[in-house]
Formats: sequence, C-alpha cells, structure tokens
Amino acid sequence: MAGAHDAERATVPQLRIVEGAPLTRGSRRAGSFSALLALGAPGTVMSLHAVRATGLALMAVALVLVLGGCASGGGLSPLDARDRVEAAPGVVSATVTTGEEQRTLQTTTFIRVRLQLEDVPDTADLSRLIEYVSRVGWATRIGHAPTGMQLDVSSPSGVDVHAVLEDLGVASSPGFSDASVLVSAKAMNSKWGRWPCDVPEPLR
Repeated sequence: MAGAHDAERATVPQLRIVEGAPLTRGSRRAGSFSALLALGAPGTVMSLHAVRATGLALMAVALVLVLGGCASGGGLSPLDARDRVEAAPGVVSATVTTGEEQRTLQTTTFIRVRLQLEDVPDTADLSRLIEYVSRVGWATRIGHAPTGMQLDVSSPSGVDVHAVLEDLGVASSPGFSDASVLVSAKAMNSKWGRWPCDVPEPLR
C-alpha cells in the first residue's frame, strides 16, 4: 500500500520553497534570503522572477486565444453584407453600416441597412427581399452588440416596410425617416436567431 502511495506522489509535481540563497541586485546584496520555487522533477528549480515571467507569458497566450476566438466568429463584415444586399434582385444600391444614437447617459449602437430599389416588386417578391435583407443585416458583425437594426428602403413608388415586417411576424417601430423602421434586438433574435445570425443563402 505504501508503495502505491509513493508511486502516486512521484507523478505529482512537487512545490517547495528553498531558502538560504542570497538575493542580490547588481553588485549589492539586497537580502540574506531568497525564495526559489521548485516545480516538477527533483532538481528543477525556478526563481520567483522566472515563475512570474512564465505566468505573464501564459496570460498573454490566453488573451491571444480569446481575441482570436472573437475575431474568427461567424457573420459577415459590413462590406460583405453590402455586396450581398446589392446582388439581390431589384436592388440598385445598398449600404450596411453601424449607426449610433446619442442619449443622455449612453450611446446605443445598431446595424443600419439602406437600399434603393429599382421598382417595387410584387407582394411575394417584396416579402422575400425584405426577409433576406433583414437576415443579412442581422448576420453583420460590428464592434458592439447592437440594440437592433434600422432598415431604410426607398423606391420610386414607396414601400411600407412596417407592413411587410408585420406580415413576417416581426414587430417594428418608425425609424428616423419616413422610409425607415427600427427593429429591436429582441425581435431580431426571436425571428432569425441570436446576433450575428446564420448567413442566408444568396437571393436569386
């Protein structure tokens, strides 16, 4: 039984403080004792300075991994989202940007999608287009988690975007102009998934 415990202890890194070595700085003696950290196999001794440096290096690696994970997340860049919206049938031009609204105590950030239509398609095609554009917008990565999305749609004869979204089961409120609506993050997440949602297939 004792042999089993000895074998188990041998596989566990041992930590011990070694005293007695002088601690010096330059040519002047800074103290009569120094602490040395022994970790791992017998005879492997690391100074506290080396341990501290190793800990900082590990923290730096962990930070890089975390930031790398954020940068490699799903979704589209604003430029990629714009290109996808512009490639949709009936769209003349489009922009996908970050919008901000300054309030008394804070600034809210939202995704802003603007598109110009060549003409108003029939009801079914318009519904498909608005749904597609909304999903592309909500799949767009920006610097901060958005509070929602603003959708601006203009055409020669006008588009009731609010009515189209209502038919899709998405609540919206008036935007900053007659041609725009605002959709909350809660409504977008509920309909198309948590931001940034899955990128939809291109609309043909």
